[in-house]
Amino acid sequence: CRQQFTNKRQLDLHMRSHAGMEKNYKCPHEGCDKVFFSRNCMGSHARVHLIEKEDLQCKFEGCGKVFDKMCRLKQHTRQHTGERPYVCTYEGCTWAFATASKLKRHSAKHTGLRRWTCNICLKGFMRSEHLKGHMITHFGDKPFNCPVGNCMAKFSAKGSLNVHLRKHESTDKKITYHCPIEGCLSHYASKSNLRNHILKHYLNITPG
Repeated sequence: CRQQFTNKRQLDLHMRSHAGMEKNYKCPHEGCDKVFFSRNCMGSHARVHLIEKEDLQCKFEGCGKVFDKMCRLKQHTRQHTGERPYVCTYEGCTWAFATASKLKRHSAKHTGLRRWTCNICLKGFMRSEHLKGHMITHFGDKPFNCPVGNCMAKFSAKGSLNVHLRKHESTDKKITYHCPIEGCLSHYASKSNLRNHILKHYLNITPG
């Protein structure tokens, strides 16, 4: 099992499924058949039934999304208002965020904290989704397939697929980037490759 969790409580609940523990706590609300591993989880869920649906619905025109918790509705509302009450306090940084979790994730860039560690190579990551993408490289999985025509290319990360797709776009549009140095006939499919080539002309170095 490769599942990962943001806190120990979620991991503990997940481990119960491996241990074969049954979900013995059923929601008491009539018509709801959800069951839970613990009384606390059931209680948190049951509060949803005590709030009218209209109270958890976004009131902005054309939206109408409904949420299971008031805090999630408030977070969603900030997408409409543009409000960002969580401000980074690091000197010189002007970033602000709509949620505390996004601010915490941003702060890791300042501190260098890498909470998520690969248990195979011990490489650290700032975000859990980055670790998940990294784990694929260890097991050889390549779930991201190129959707273009007869191209059979596969990639372990979505970012790698996006880079690959730009090559198709350049070919389809017949875009090539020619070296501007007089007498040089080199040309490339991407601006980044052209920049690296020009560095060799002017600086006589190989970029790291």
